[in-house]
Amino acid sequence: MNYNSRIKNEHINDIYRRNAIRASINKKINRKYDKTYIMMCRLKRAMATFVLFAVITTIFSLSSTFTTSAKSNKQVKKHKYYTTVEIQKGDTLTSISKKYYDENEYKSLDEYMYEMQELNNLEDNTIHSGCYLKMAYYK
Repeated sequence: MNYNSRIKNEHINDIYRRNAIRASINKKINRKYDKTYIMMCRLKRAMATFVLFAVITTIFSLSSTFTTSAKSNKQVKKHKYYTTVEIQKGDTLTSISKKYYDENEYKSLDEYMYEMQELNNLEDNTIHSGCYLKMAYYK
């Protein structure tokens, strides 16, 4: 092969390469009118939206689970116990109740005192020194 024929072959190859590039560009330009291409683009967008929604939903549900389990771990189940207390001179039902009252188990001190009155069959808050009271407490 001589020099001229080699240049001719390279020139022909360049023409083929440029024509292939032009055909590729024309295909991309005309693709936006192709129904198959349009459907594929819509399908890709729909899949991306679905994946994004799934990821967000998963993150939300996992964060809710971690929040719920963190709250439940803080509240350790306590057991209710009873003890007997001897009433000393100057003691009142309120002063004794304040020692055993658990704010996490009762809404108010009054509610706890009412329960202790029922437990000890008391008609009112009157107690007498030397007597015994049953008191509930949580541990």
